[in-house]
Amino acid sequence: MREIVCDQLDNCSVVLLEYLNDPIDALVSNYEDAQVIRYDILGQLQFFISNFDYVREMKQLHSRNIRNLLFEIKYFRNEWAHGKDFTYRDVYRVADTIQLLFEEVGLAQNSSYFQRVTELRYICMSKMVETRQF
Repeated sequence: MREIVCDQLDNCSVVLLEYLNDPIDALVSNYEDAQVIRYDILGQLQFFISNFDYVREMKQLHSRNIRNLLFEIKYFRNEWAHGKDFTYRDVYRVADTIQLLFEEVGLAQNSSYFQRVTELRYICMSKMVETRQF
């Protein structure tokens, strides 16, 4: 299960990096600092949360719900980094939260990143029903 969570966090990181490239370029003048932010999802999440109002205005986002989703993804990333074992329910929640974030930032539903999350949600839901873990 940890590998699945890692895969979904990597999936989310690719989308976030593409989404945050312009704000990172606008706000971070030091190349090394920008690379640290771009390196993994934790840097991207922290940058987005710390500069939420700026990114929201630059990207013309209207929902404030995005901030809550970012904190939830950060929580699951930290749980993964500290060796937590995940249940199907946890994995479903990670995938669902990431999918909600993708919807909020306007990622096309036919993108491969969106489709991977959708497929994982379906698989997890099926496993939860099969094993009665809901």
